[in-house]
Amino acid sequence: MTRTTGTSVRRKATIWAHMAAILLSFSMIGTAMGAPRWDQGVFYGPGGVGTGGIFLACLDPSGPSRYVLGRDDVHQVVPDNDRWLERSNSGVTGIWNIESPYDGVATRSWRTDPVTSVRNVLQIDKIVFPVDVDIDCSTLRTGNATELKIRPVKGTKPLKAIGVYAGSRSTCAILDDHSARCWGSELGLMEGKIPVPGVAAMGGLNGNECVIARGGEVSCWADSNVVLKTPRKVPGLAHVKSLGRGTALCGIRDDNSLFCTDAKGHVGAVPGVPSAIDVAGDTTYGARHCAVVPGGDVVCWGDLAIHNPVGEEEALVKSEPPTRVSFVHDAVKVVGSDCALLRDASITCWQYRPDSEAVAIVPRKTAPLTGFRDIGSGGDTCGLLIDGRVKCRLFDRPVLIPGVEHAIAISVGVDQGCAVIEGGGIRCWGQNGYGTLGSLANRGAPTYDDSQYASHAPIGFVNYREDDR
Repeated sequence: MTRTTGTSVRRKATIWAHMAAILLSFSMIGTAMGAPRWDQGVFYGPGGVGTGGIFLACLDPSGPSRYVLGRDDVHQVVPDNDRWLERSNSGVTGIWNIESPYDGVATRSWRTDPVTSVRNVLQIDKIVFPVDVDIDCSTLRTGNATELKIRPVKGTKPLKAIGVYAGSRSTCAILDDHSARCWGSELGLMEGKIPVPGVAAMGGLNGNECVIARGGEVSCWADSNVVLKTPRKVPGLAHVKSLGRGTALCGIRDDNSLFCTDAKGHVGAVPGVPSAIDVAGDTTYGARHCAVVPGGDVVCWGDLAIHNPVGEEEALVKSEPPTRVSFVHDAVKVVGSDCALLRDASITCWQYRPDSEAVAIVPRKTAPLTGFRDIGSGGDTCGLLIDGRVKCRLFDRPVLIPGVEHAIAISVGVDQGCAVIEGGGIRCWGQNGYGTLGSLANRGAPTYDDSQYASHAPIGFVNYREDDR
C-alpha cells in the first residue's frame, strides 16, 4: 500500500477541493424517496474507470475494501454503520456517504473532510453487470481495475441474448424471454434490470434509452440526460415497430409511417417523408437524420451542414425539404447520417459539403466495402460480414476485430461495440471507461490487433468462461 505523508494528505485534500469547485451541487434524490442505499459494488468518479478519472472505488461491507484515488494511489476504506471511513497512515482522511447514483443532474453522494467538515458532492456512479456478481475487493491493489476478481453469484443461470444495443455509458441486451438487461453505468436505481415486459427492440439518443414493448408502446428512462427511476411511456406513441438513434427520437410504425419528436417531446410526421423502412440520426455533429424510403432510396434532413467533414468551415444550412442522396439506391438500412447497407451486401457512405446556397451530399471515398449483412455506427463505424466476423474503421483502413466470430448482429456505441454470437452469447470490444464491456477490463486505449481486444463479457451469458475476469 502506498505510504501517505502529511504533505500528500494535504495534496489530496487540494485535489478534492478542486474537484468540488468544478462540480455542480444539485438538489438531492435517493433515500428521501425510499431508494435503497448503495453499500456494495464497484463505483467510479469523474472520468470513468481506466481513463484518468479521479477515483475507482470497490466497496464490500463484509470484507476488506479498498478504493483508488487517481491511478497509482491506493487507500483503504472501512465500513462504519451507513458510511465509509477513508483511512491512511495519518488516520481518517475522509468520510464517504454513497446513497444514490449520479443521474446526469443530481446526486445524493458526498465526501466530508473530517477536519474542516467541508462536504463535496460526488458525481459517483455504480458499475452494473448483467447478472449478480461476487466481487473480491481485496484484490484491488493498484489503479488497474482488471485486478478485481468477479464471479457470477453461485447458481446464476446463463442468459441468452437475441439482440444487443450499445449506447454511451451502457450496453443493453434483449434476452430470449423478451426482457431487457443493461450493464455499465448511468442506469439509475434500476441497476440494469429494465422493468418493462415483452421488449421487442430498443433505440433513443444513444441507442438504448428507450424500449418498444407489447402493442408497440414506447417507454424511455432518459430524458434530456436525466436518468429516471423507472421507464416512462411516451404519450402518443403506439404500434411502433422500430426506433432510430439520433438527436431526436424517431421511429417507424407498423404501417411504415415515419415520426420524430421535437425538443419538447411532441410527436409529428417528417414533412416530405411520409413512410420509411429504416431511420437513424447523427449523435455527434448535430440534428441530422436520414431514412431509407420505400424503393430503397435515402433522404436526409436537418442541419446538414452543421459540421463539414470536407473543409474547415462550419455553416448552418437548413435542409428544407429533405434532400435525396442521389447516388444511393436499393438501401435496406441507414446508420448515423452518412452510411447505408445496400441490398447487394455492400456499404456506401457520403459526406456533406456546404455551398454558398445549398448543401451538396457527395460520396465518401473508402476502400471497397462488400460482403456485409449488418452495419453499426457510433464512435466508430463497423460492419458485420456474411461469414460472421466484424470489421471496423470502415472509413480508414478496415480491420477485423480479433476474437469475434459467428456473430449474427452488431451494435456500436460511443466507445464500444458488441455482437450477438450464435447461441445467445455476446462479445464486446473497445474502451471500457464506464463498464460498457460488461467486465472490469481496463481498456483505456486498446489496439485492434490486441488478442484480448474483444471481451467475453457480459458475465453470465452463455459464452462466459471460468477464467474470464
